[in-house]
Amino acid sequence: MQRFSTVDLPANKKVEHWNALVNDHLYSVRTEPHDPRSFDGTMCIDAIGRLTLTRASSSLANLTRDATHISHVAERFFLLHMSEQGSYSVRQRGSEAIIARHDFVFSDSTEPMFISHLAPCSAIILKIPERSLMPYVPQLDRLSGIVVSGKQGLGETVAVMLRSLTRRMMASPEEQTDPLLEDAVVRVVAGALNERMGTADGGSRLVATRRRQILRYVETKLADPRLTPAAVADEFRISDRYLRMIFAGEEESVFEYIQRRRLDEAARQLRDGRWQGHTISRIAFSWGFVSLSTFERAFKMRFGVTPRQYRRDH
Repeated sequence: MQRFSTVDLPANKKVEHWNALVNDHLYSVRTEPHDPRSFDGTMCIDAIGRLTLTRASSSLANLTRDATHISHVAERFFLLHMSEQGSYSVRQRGSEAIIARHDFVFSDSTEPMFISHLAPCSAIILKIPERSLMPYVPQLDRLSGIVVSGKQGLGETVAVMLRSLTRRMMASPEEQTDPLLEDAVVRVVAGALNERMGTADGGSRLVATRRRQILRYVETKLADPRLTPAAVADEFRISDRYLRMIFAGEEESVFEYIQRRRLDEAARQLRDGRWQGHTISRIAFSWGFVSLSTFERAFKMRFGVTPRQYRRDH
């Protein structure tokens, strides 16, 4: 970890030094303090593979990134700005977002940007190269100004993760962060973005991995009558809408998958002579059905005969 501060500098050198630090280690921007005479800033930086994690705190200031700064960009990247303390506004591509504590917003290095502190604040900033996000987020051009709540869903997972990584960085400044964490961090951030933007690219590895995780979980809970799509969404801390989108390109929704697997398991037991001593209702209830009439109706729809006829014929 690298740590920089203006605290011990002469007052007339602080702003100039701070601008040089930010430009050299994070991104090109011009910092203009509300009160240059009392300005101070501290910045801690660590690398996570190709990502850059920064914790920055400063006195009230405005930050401007204009065409002059953009012209020096060698590789497109995105910045995740998360408020750790205080609040600030971010304006890019004609839209303005107010960032409250633990919420975060994305900015694009190829677009002008203006940030205004609304109170003395500290922020966690994650710098992500475009090529790192590209496999997981289908609509990168929509990221500018996207605000994600750090208090629910995958946004909360991102916020908790970044705070944890920052605490670790501050507590063990000599210890390097494992670069293998890069992919995990990017995947979680991408998941929060896709959830927020209402996109679920069925071809992406992130979505495919999450789908497999959900199906494995469902398989372990088929006998639980409390297993519903809403319960699955709660378990994975995602919205119901995002859960539906994960399965949008599949032949079955989560509900249909649960229903089919329960019916198949019940049918397997009805065919098996070892279960002859179990009533049809007992078998139905053992696979998560809470109503015999619902089970019988769903069973006939799937197999074309009633459970009683199915047991007799097999």
